[in-house]
Amino acid sequence: MGRYVKMKQMIAKYQGPICPRIQNKLEVEKSNSREWVPTCCGDKSLSKFEVTYKGNICGKQYIVDIEHKTCSCGAWDLSGIPCAHSIAALASDDHNIEDYVHTCYSAVSFAQAYGPCVYPINGPNLWPRNDREIPLPPPWRKQVGRPKKKRRREHVELKNPYKMQRKNGLVRCSSCGVIGHNKRRCKDATDEANKATTQANKTKRVRQKNATATGVSSSSQIEPTNRVASLSQEPPPAPQSQSSSQVAPPTPPSQSCSQVELTHAIQLRQKIPLSRRSNFGLSTETMAAASEASRRITKLYMNTQAHK
Repeated sequence: MGRYVKMKQMIAKYQGPICPRIQNKLEVEKSNSREWVPTCCGDKSLSKFEVTYKGNICGKQYIVDIEHKTCSCGAWDLSGIPCAHSIAALASDDHNIEDYVHTCYSAVSFAQAYGPCVYPINGPNLWPRNDREIPLPPPWRKQVGRPKKKRRREHVELKNPYKMQRKNGLVRCSSCGVIGHNKRRCKDATDEANKATTQANKTKRVRQKNATATGVSSSSQIEPTNRVASLSQEPPPAPQSQSSSQVAPPTPPSQSCSQVELTHAIQLRQKIPLSRRSNFGLSTETMAAASEASRRITKLYMNTQAHK
């Protein structure tokens, strides 16, 4: 009711032929009409014009019919407010622009809309009473499923208005910089990745071959040393007496010979490249040489302890 009275008082003080908001829109169209040049076609009523943009640079050209209040752009037909093209044609013949605005936008129509009076009414405490039952709301029923917190959006609304949709934007590849695909589907990036993988596999194979060749060469160098050591470090046979009846006790091996053989076996084992992971990067010959060296060291240690 307050708005109703406010609008009635406002239109009573207003002096223009059309409503204030429509008048502001019409002033904007008047300023835009300065860029258009009308040309009369010379019909009997002199109501048809060909309106062209200044210099015809953009190739824009429209047909205006003042008698039927139409323009080929369609703005005058839809809104009832003369467009910039029609205003340029009307101004060439000194027509009053406000007379060609639809009557629904006039101040008279506005005053008629707010002319009737809205009468006041009493509050519910003064309403008449009756013996009928008071209407109650329907019973509340719990719905199935989890309650929704978000409202139902229209099909034209965006899910997130602050995030640009991908279907309306352009995708640029971060690898090659070409528009139309991303890095995952880039052919150049895929080719480079394949080349890098191939090169890494080749490097890994070369390293494995070098490790195997190193193990074989070390074993070939150790085996002759083992044979020479076994031949050179054998204890000399005990001398036999001339008489067969008396058998001399076996002489214990010299302490210097046992120490030399033990030292040589320890050095031989230190030269063998062992690893924490069993049989990784070592050939069968290397493992056999290591076991043989361990066995000889144990045997020499036991002999030394027995002679003591």
